Amino acid sequence: MDKVIRLGGHSAPRTMVPKAASGGGIVVPIHNWLKKNGVQFRNRSQVIDLLMQDGKVTGVLINCDYNWKDGTSKKEQRIGSRGGVVATGGWGQDKDFIKTTMPVYSLLECTSQPGATAEMLKALL
Repeated sequence: MDKVIRLGGHSAPRTMVPKAASGGGIVVPIHNWLKKNGVQFRNRSQVIDLLMQDGKVTGVLINCDYNWKDGTSKKEQRIGSRGGVVATGGWGQDKDFIKTTMPVYSLLECTSQPGATAEMLKALL
């Protein structure tokens, strides 16, 4: 059903075309595989800081049940990790950040929720 095809300029087939031809057709199977293999997802969480030890990321400090509309949350929580940390959520609604870092994209429409800003990325810069 899913297939890998070759597009113009490719030296070999490397473009995935899912049976359900949408972003969800790619993201949902990846999400399900990650969950099955022990990755924990935390929605409605705001990463406040990366936890470091000996120069390595060992976890994150988060605001739980974060409300991006008013900036409130229920509590802070420290989450340790043995295998790595991925903190994401997009930054497509952070128009000022896009204008200063990637001006060519500043006029594009974004379908991310309004709270998708670059706070964590800015903290790392």
